[in-house]
Amino acid sequence: MRKSRVVGFAIAGILLVGTLAEAQSATTQPRPRRHATNRAGRVQDVSLRGITLSDAEKTRVKAIHAKYEPQFKALRDQGKTQFGSMRDARQKGDSSAAASNA
Repeated sequence: MRKSRVVGFAIAGILLVGTLAEAQSATTQPRPRRHATNRAGRVQDVSLRGITLSDAEKTRVKAIHAKYEPQFKALRDQGKTQFGSMRDARQKGDSSAAASNA
């Protein structure tokens, strides 16, 4: 009986010392985030910070945005209707309808 108590206390002590050592050695530095959000809530890629575009490149980017804007708008509207129907189903308590809309 006495031997099992000693072994139990020894194991508990080793675990306690290991836990304390780990807690003291761990740094609490936050991980660098890959994306940052701007004030509008949109995600911006951090890896593009500091890159400057020429006027021609800026014009090309605007042209690309203008070209694909109708497609993006259609996808946004489609997503809004799907999420709206899912939200309505959840609020009604119909989990099967909410899952089928996903």
